[in-house]
Amino acid sequence: MNPEVTTTSFILFLEFIKEYWFLITLGLSLLATVFYAVVYRVNPFGTYRDISYRNVQIKFYNELGQSFLEQGHYEMAKAEFEKALSLKATNYAALHGRYVSELFIAIDLPKWDPSIGLVVRDRLQELGLMKHRPLLHIIEKYLGDLHQRTNDISIAEQHYERALAIKYNYPDALETFAWFFYFKDSHGDENIKRMTELFTAMTMNYPYDYRGFHGLGYALYMHAIKNSTQENSGKLILDAANQAQRASSLKINLINVVGDFGEIARTVDPQLSIWYHQWGLDLMADPEVMGLTINRGPLAMQLLKKEARVTIITKDQKRSWLTYQLALDYLALGRRGLEGDQKNIDEHDRLFKEAKAMDQKGDIITVYEDQLSILDALLPGENA
Repeated sequence: MNPEVTTTSFILFLEFIKEYWFLITLGLSLLATVFYAVVYRVNPFGTYRDISYRNVQIKFYNELGQSFLEQGHYEMAKAEFEKALSLKATNYAALHGRYVSELFIAIDLPKWDPSIGLVVRDRLQELGLMKHRPLLHIIEKYLGDLHQRTNDISIAEQHYERALAIKYNYPDALETFAWFFYFKDSHGDENIKRMTELFTAMTMNYPYDYRGFHGLGYALYMHAIKNSTQENSGKLILDAANQAQRASSLKINLINVVGDFGEIARTVDPQLSIWYHQWGLDLMADPEVMGLTINRGPLAMQLLKKEARVTIITKDQKRSWLTYQLALDYLALGRRGLEGDQKNIDEHDRLFKEAKAMDQKGDIITVYEDQLSILDALLPGENA
């Protein structure tokens, strides 16, 4: 073999590799991919579809979690964010969403410490979550809740305003901010007006959420009581009762809400009030329903005819409150000037005695007396 020919051939071979190295590398890669797919039975196109589908699922769970957060369903929101994290543990949208969900859950726990909440507020700012646009309105709402619990009322109000400035139809903020005015200072005209505006916005944007009808009905009811001597008080109380009627087809399992709906409707439609308050007593007989946090916890009631607040804590107190309410419903029914009125008044007397027997300390009768004075003003009887 001629050495010169061999050397020349080798040089030509190297030059060929140099010129076409990219195509050669690509070909080898394709061969390796085919070999891997055949040996390990992997479909590269299927893997791409799996990744794409997983990303769609993550986005879906995050958007659903965000929606639940905005509605105030924090446990459900946390569950959706955890589903997203089970698909990708480093998804920051899900991590942030779960963290904020846990903040809202913690703030309602009996052992929650306000000082910890203030530390969290500072950390939110340090971590930059206050600039995280998708969650900014939700964090503002959390800070409003935080400052409301620490009794920094003016600061809380600012945060609620900011939350709604970012997203005007944010349901959890609309509801919380509206009830904020219920407990603020006194039931002045301006506070009732703000309640009415916020709850009206809620009913317009969320017609299947009973919370809007509950709040709007109660705000109109308060306005009617405050202006009971004015000509438009009758229209106000009719509008208030209409909210109770609109919500009667919705599923409600909170005793404070059904109790309020019954109170609102009493002077216009006592039969509807009886239906609501009997529903409340039926709910109290259901252990699963009474296991809900809101039903299990204390109920704070602001009296409407005088500056006082009553807190209803025990099951007997809650049952006594609903029975007093039912007694007043029958009294209202007995004042309609119809045949059988005395029978309804007798039923009031029976239920009143039953409620009073459960109200051993005499705390809940204060609510009864307050609502009796309202009934006397709006639907007076012969001796009122």
